Amino acid sequence: MKSTIKYRIEETLVQVIHDDGEVVVKRAVWVEGEGLCAIYDLDENWFPYVCTLSGDLGHMLATHCVNVVEIN
Repeated sequence: MKSTIKYRIEETLVQVIHDDGEVVVKRAVWVEGEGLCAIYDLDENWFPYVCTLSGDLGHMLATHCVNVVEIN
């Protein structure tokens, strides 16, 4: 039997923006799962930021000098 990961996708669109103002990821969603947090890039169809430690994605983003900002 194939193992599955339960996850939740926030419906809110976000952008990932570098501290210098450059938009790194234009349209993305926040994904949370069992032992997984990620940002999914809707335009490129991939996960540029993935963290397997719960709650540690914010720290990882900070080390890349980027912030997640909600967009309309």
